[in-house]
Amino acid sequence: MINYEPAQEFWHQYREQRVLLVPYPDADGLAGAAILWRALLGEKAIVCPPKGETIENPGFSEMLVAARPDALIVIDQGSRPGALLPGVPTLTIDHHFTTGVPEGVYLTSYAAVEHAPSAAALCYRMLGGPEQDLWLAALGLAGDFGVKAPYDELKLAGTRYSWMDLQDTIALINAARRSSSYDWPTAFAALSESDGPRPIAHGEIPQIAQLKHDLEEVKHEVQKARKAHPYFADPWAVIPFSSPCLIHGLVATGWIHRLGAHYVVAANYGYRPGYVHFSVRSDTGVDLVIAVREIIPQGFPGGWARGRYGATGGTVTQSEFSLLLTHMGFTPQQVMEIKHAARSH
Repeated sequence: MINYEPAQEFWHQYREQRVLLVPYPDADGLAGAAILWRALLGEKAIVCPPKGETIENPGFSEMLVAARPDALIVIDQGSRPGALLPGVPTLTIDHHFTTGVPEGVYLTSYAAVEHAPSAAALCYRMLGGPEQDLWLAALGLAGDFGVKAPYDELKLAGTRYSWMDLQDTIALINAARRSSSYDWPTAFAALSESDGPRPIAHGEIPQIAQLKHDLEEVKHEVQKARKAHPYFADPWAVIPFSSPCLIHGLVATGWIHRLGAHYVVAANYGYRPGYVHFSVRSDTGVDLVIAVREIIPQGFPGGWARGRYGATGGTVTQSEFSLLLTHMGFTPQQVMEIKHAARSH
């Protein structure tokens, strides 16, 4: 069972003060933030890490301090020991693998139930399931697990909203984050100002032109990346490419059915200079978070091998990624070829 009471007590204590929301900028994280945003009574602000960075980057704390929050709510960002902003009361809402208990109040569904709800669903349930925000909870669940996942919110949403509208909205919202412009503020505005998925999916919102532009850019980059070919060191299969868009998750997902028993690693060398952003996906039923962590138990600094069952990844320097490939079983020659191949795509 998930214990919502400490989070609800935090919410009632701080909802009328200046609250800073810190969501992961995908459909689930932003939908969760939109649910809370619409229910906050005091001053509020929202911030995400700069393009290519994580909440662990040292400079991000300066952005948090500049917002002058009375309280922080961190949504869908994973969890780790310690305080994101020491001295500021913090509620962490998450459903991913954790490396430790964060300071403050911690609402997590990771390993708590058979079908752990996503971050947006946790936000929705924490507030008692406000009827007008059902579509946002469903959006977060469908964005992470698909529209057929066994959640009550999805079943109920299916009687009120079009599945196509939900899926089209998810695609537009996620494209904003994945675009080269890292356009999450436009996506959040669309969610927080809409009363359902239809206005977004049918282009009835002011932000639609930008969101459509982001989606077309992402589609174009995915098509280019799909021309890359895999390199193998069983059970690993690496797909190297270079793109200004954050599309490694899409590329990895696109390969898992073709590569059967392999653990697919899509590696983007071009999103942020000097770094590799990578995603790992598989249809094998293996817990990929554990599988990746077992390669190099000491791990790397920053965002490393987090995620949820069946999906993980991270951001490491190019030299760290070369070391990771070596520990996966790739030869020095293959590592060089992978790096060269990424630059040619």
